[in-house]
Amino acid sequence: MKNWPGILVALALCVGPAWGAEPSYDTFGAWSVVCDNGLACDARGFADDGGEAPELTFHRDAGPEAQATVTIYAPLSFDRKAVGVDGHRLELFATEWVSGDEGSSLTAHQPAVVSAFVDRIRHAAFLDIGRNVVPLKGLVVALSRMDARQGRTNGQTALIRRGMRPASVVPARPWLPYIPVYHRHIVFDPGEQDRLMAVAWKGQAHFIRSGACDPPTDNMRKFLKNGVYGLDQGTALVMIGCQMGPYQGNSVLFVVSRGRADVPEPVRLPMPRLHHGDTGDYGPVLTCPDFDTATSTLTTVVAGRARNDCGMGAQWRWDGTHFVLTGMTLQEACGGSAPLGNWPTVYRSTSSSGKEQGDAASVPYPGP
Repeated sequence: MKNWPGILVALALCVGPAWGAEPSYDTFGAWSVVCDNGLACDARGFADDGGEAPELTFHRDAGPEAQATVTIYAPLSFDRKAVGVDGHRLELFATEWVSGDEGSSLTAHQPAVVSAFVDRIRHAAFLDIGRNVVPLKGLVVALSRMDARQGRTNGQTALIRRGMRPASVVPARPWLPYIPVYHRHIVFDPGEQDRLMAVAWKGQAHFIRSGACDPPTDNMRKFLKNGVYGLDQGTALVMIGCQMGPYQGNSVLFVVSRGRADVPEPVRLPMPRLHHGDTGDYGPVLTCPDFDTATSTLTTVVAGRARNDCGMGAQWRWDGTHFVLTGMTLQEACGGSAPLGNWPTVYRSTSSSGKEQGDAASVPYPGP
């Protein structure tokens, strides 16, 4: 009888990397773990006290050769001798832990050092940084989730449940989707942009005034994004400023025909389904939207609060018929001490420019 499971495993290894995986976002106690569509995973934990607090992060790319990186962040510079576990000092040698961010972070990337650190803290309650702590409840489950998503469980490269499976059986990094960059030179006729703006207002007046959009006074409207942008020879994107908050504003977006008398369509944007109940659909109201005419790329940045220590950023590119997701970052819990706006990546792609898309969406909004 043929060994079908063995044949299938061998076939999978010969075929090579799969196409993009499904992104995931999981929370366990004080810890979250995010794996993007390329199975690069980010686990981070910090105290949920609403303020600045130390943070511990683990990052690892997919694939058999990828090594894990661990970083300790603190709001201010700190002495490596101030780091401990449940009140007991940890030895973090300068040859193994690199200081960065003007002394406010320590990073290790050597496999033996990372493994030893995980073994030291996995059964503890807190990582101490001076008088502040990082809760470790949820750490083991979060790192186990990272191992499972990358196919490392019961293997030599696992962070938690290690075994004898060699690194060679770890699946290769999935291919990222390729989204071409279309350089369209769109020229509007005189007065056309004003006409298309009026068409959007008239054609969607009920939608705009029914709660999706509440335009502010003239004094505040200048801080909101309003504009008409060419998507292609027959279609335009219209942004209408809606609401202004303490540090960021919203606009409602429509796709408008430049020639036909069609009713303007509210923009619908694809999103990953990360939690139960997610529809995979976003829009038409976007926070701090922007449109790059050189690449037909639409972006949004939603800061969870003014400190920019949580939020969501995303990018979509017009492909001639609809918007395609090219990148997304997300951090649901606010706090920690990682660089502001450094939210975990949920979705990435590649483009004809040769650049990987994904992280740029987390650039902080400068505010009015």
